Amino acid sequence: MTAQPQTAPPIPRKKSLLRRLALPLSAGGLSGFLAAMAFLEFAEFSTGEGLGVSREIAGLVGVIYILTGLVVALGAARPGVGAKLLNVEDADELREGKRMLVPSSVAMVLLGGALILLALAGPLGRWRRV
Repeated sequence: MTAQPQTAPPIPRKKSLLRRLALPLSAGGLSGFLAAMAFLEFAEFSTGEGLGVSREIAGLVGVIYILTGLVVALGAARPGVGAKLLNVEDADELREGKRMLVPSSVAMVLLGGALILLALAGPLGRWRRV
């Protein structure tokens, strides 16, 4: 019997950092831009004169909360897609953490919605001394 030379199994090549981040960064940038523009257009349409700087910032932070919650919910519902968009090792990590991710994403969406409602709410009026 002659011994066959053993060959090592091929080592999977990792993608470069830029290639791994291209999809999440471009998807996040595009969706964030579109959501921010939609919020600002809606805010000017609903009030007529605009919100003011602090209320616009609060509303845009609410939009970020909602987008983050929706992406995490998508990752928990579809681990294969979520593994490409979220910073996780693989889809199994999302399956294992589903019990924590779903309530967390719901809370993020609700907090973002509350922040947007507060930003869109008008001032209460002036306090008068009696």
